Amino acid sequence: MKILVSLLSLSLCLPVYGMTIDQLKNQGNIEVSYTVEPAENIIQYQPVTLEIEIATDRWFARGSQVERFEIDGAVVYHRGISSTNSSRSEGKKTWAVQLWSLTIYPQDSGSLMIPSIDVFVSINVEDSVAVEGTISLDPRMIEVVVPKEMEGLSPWLATSKLTVEENFEGLKEKYQAGDAITHTIIMKIDGAPAMLLPRLDTPRIEGLAIYAMQPTVEDYSNRGELVGTRIQQFVYTIERPGRYSLPAQTFYWWNLDSSERQNIEIEALNIVTEDFSIGEAVSTIKNINAYLMDWKTLAIGLFVLTSIALLLRWLLRTGFRKRFKSYQHQKYRGQAFLLAIEQKNSALALQCLYEMLQGMPDCQGIVTLDALLQKDEQCFRLLFQLKQMAFAEGNYSPLTINEARLLLGYLNQRVSTSWPWQKPINLSLNS
Repeated sequence: MKILVSLLSLSLCLPVYGMTIDQLKNQGNIEVSYTVEPAENIIQYQPVTLEIEIATDRWFARGSQVERFEIDGAVVYHRGISSTNSSRSEGKKTWAVQLWSLTIYPQDSGSLMIPSIDVFVSINVEDSVAVEGTISLDPRMIEVVVPKEMEGLSPWLATSKLTVEENFEGLKEKYQAGDAITHTIIMKIDGAPAMLLPRLDTPRIEGLAIYAMQPTVEDYSNRGELVGTRIQQFVYTIERPGRYSLPAQTFYWWNLDSSERQNIEIEALNIVTEDFSIGEAVSTIKNINAYLMDWKTLAIGLFVLTSIALLLRWLLRTGFRKRFKSYQHQKYRGQAFLLAIEQKNSALALQCLYEMLQGMPDCQGIVTLDALLQKDEQCFRLLFQLKQMAFAEGNYSPLTINEARLLLGYLNQRVSTSWPWQKPINLSLNS
């Protein structure tokens, strides 16, 4: 008799403990809906929202979770995705609802296949028993088009708002070799992550050293709407006198609100340096022509020209050009080193110090920074700290800008360029 009662009790429990998610779905205890917005006339690069709603007339145990998935030809934005909980009543039934919203960004035109999406669901049934499982949503095909106005353009974006701003540091009327200009470009896009913003190419201009900083890429929420930002900096250092022009740039984007093409223009930047030696020579020639009949002026002019010619010949023989180029190299690398310290890029800062050391013609025999700085305990310690930060070893804080200037100043003293008119003098005390 006891055995019969036990078997009867077990049979009554089987429908609960042996229940599956598919059975709950087939019995109408779980409803899953899946929508795509917009459903048609989808523009390439336009954000497309996938809304997945899971509803149950029971109650959620551990809730639901949309499994990660990827789409060929599109970017799926998974960051910060969470469900929205709500409830609704239909007749005598009350439904607990969880709504998931995901955004995809088509990168190609034509037919785009959204694959099967798996949704994990955990539902409480009788006696607080949780039934868990996965519901697979059927694949869907969407069509992506390119507006005629955007055909043949690359790159371009589709958004409700795009802004591009720029600013400069170091602009002035006249430039000399060694002067540096910092160019900052800030791009912002509404409704899309910063990863979709285009990377700016670094131009190559002979006579102009161009260094591209590591871009800052960030996403944030503005009143619930995703905003992506990309900040990119370029440092232009003039290596020799001349005329330089940084090319203009055009950013194309399709305005989703007005359904029209819009452009953002960045004007070209012209940099003109003055070659003082040529300017003085031209000025002297003009003076000679103006006072050609005055023999005293002519004699003085000839003397000045002869002196200049002799001076140039002497400078060339003593390697003035090589030393001047070395001085400019040292100055530029020093600026790049301080800039890297400000950006907390220890690896780049250490590289600048090595390049600065290798470019010094008077630093023969010194092959390492350790050997160069070992006589100064404080600078040697700062170098060790910089190396530890560059190779991510130990718990060391990055150098401050004042410590970087101290290290750079000592390095400049040790490897400073000596000019032709400078001679070393050995000093000693009388015994």
